Amino acid sequence: MSVQTAFAAAAVSLGTTQVHGATALTAAKSTLSGCTGNEIRATIETGTTGAPCCTECANDATAAANLADCNAETTYVSSTTCCQPITNAATYNEGNCHAATCSSGFAASVASSTASERNKCCAARDNAQSYAFSNCAVTCKATFTKVDENPVDETTSKCCAMISGAATYDYDTCGASTCAAGSTVSEPKGGNGADAQAKTCCASVTGTVKFEYNCGAFSCNNQYALSVANSTTNKKKCCSKIADATSYNYANCLASACGSAKVPSVESNGANKCCTAISQAATYSFECKAATCASGFKPSGDGSKCCQEVANAAAYSNDCATVASCNPGYEKNSASTACCKSDASIQSFGDSCTPTCKTGYSFVSATNKCCKTVADATGYNANCAATCPSNKPALSTDGSSCVAASTSASSALSFAALASVVASLWLL
Repeated sequence: MSVQTAFAAAAVSLGTTQVHGATALTAAKSTLSGCTGNEIRATIETGTTGAPCCTECANDATAAANLADCNAETTYVSSTTCCQPITNAATYNEGNCHAATCSSGFAASVASSTASERNKCCAARDNAQSYAFSNCAVTCKATFTKVDENPVDETTSKCCAMISGAATYDYDTCGASTCAAGSTVSEPKGGNGADAQAKTCCASVTGTVKFEYNCGAFSCNNQYALSVANSTTNKKKCCSKIADATSYNYANCLASACGSAKVPSVESNGANKCCTAISQAATYSFECKAATCASGFKPSGDGSKCCQEVANAAAYSNDCATVASCNPGYEKNSASTACCKSDASIQSFGDSCTPTCKTGYSFVSATNKCCKTVADATGYNANCAATCPSNKPALSTDGSSCVAASTSASSALSFAALASVVASLWLL
């Protein structure tokens, strides 16, 4: 008879020998001392590893067949234990003949709730926590979720890393198939890996239609345009479109480049514009006026142009034709085309900054200055010191005129005499 009908469901002890997991032994072979007919008995050569678990009682064909069945359906565990084999088991627990370990690619299930049943070896799955006894259904480790093949086959279910926002998962890639409300399925990961087609879930963003796998923007709706990629994360975003803009910064969505003959303005309240280019302009105001100009140029009054720089000019007319104002210490010439060095002696300037002097001052062509007038002076040096003629070689005491030397001496003598008289009176 087969061991399936020969051994008890529970463990059966035969002296020092136990046989687990097989069907009932007949009463005829309940002891080691003997058995009847062509039945078999379970026995072990104590201490001999790999010894047969069964021996025959009768030397006939039926007994030999029964012996072969018995040995085929039991496996040696220890000197006191033989177990009915479990498919793909590698080792067994001596106490209950449960699979202790399984062969490569398999893992032991949890035990059955029925005491007479043993566990089994299930096809191993990465990141599995345990396997059910009934159907090898997998329970996954924390941060992983069970994903079933379609149609559902519990023996092929797998454990996929949880994806934030994912509602369902793709069996082949462990990527997201659908996402919860407020999230959008990304484009495939790409590359050459096994997960090249995997997708993730990205938080929905206004203006963004599709997302890269890194959750940066992949495409935008008609009112938005893609920014350049962030240098650290390589992500892009969708920016509100700016007329004539061809490129947008990632950080603030400002236009960083514009179309033909257009240039970006400066930022104002988080936005900028693309302005029509102005010759020699370096930067532009938010109103698209020239804010600064290239070296040697300055903005016009209304910022519509860049004017050729005039030395010491503070501001220019809108058309750059004239100087509107000069720096402190300078005045415009009569044509308002230059800024001339000014002081309290000058009334106004001609086209070449030739001054017209105020009353009491004389123009000196050699120095282009206005010097305080000295009567009868024949000239003035660079510091406006007067040169007197030979017949009036001296300056008057107030410096307003040239006088004869004797007059100057007489005046000095008269003053000395007056001082002597005052001194004499003081002594009286």
